[in-house]
Amino acid sequence: MKKILANKDFVYREEEDEALIFNPDNGGIKILNATGNLIWKLCDGTRDKEQIIRELMQAFPDVNKKVLKQDLDEFLAKAKKTAVISYVS
Repeated sequence: MKKILANKDFVYREEEDEALIFNPDNGGIKILNATGNLIWKLCDGTRDKEQIIRELMQAFPDVNKKVLKQDLDEFLAKAKKTAVISYVS
């Protein structure tokens, strides 16, 4: 499975559990909640989707695995569409 890499050209700023991502190419800003912030951090090019799900389950043990998978799928789909992340070999 392909690894997931956050776009390092974007400006990332963490504020407590949340974060802000700024796209310098178009001026777009994305606010990440605690889950999105952790996903962003895990998208370092060393993990695939299954590895990220396992880490999310450890970080949020009280959240249903199905819900975490849906949240991850939604995040990755939107992030891919807006070039926030890419898939690497």
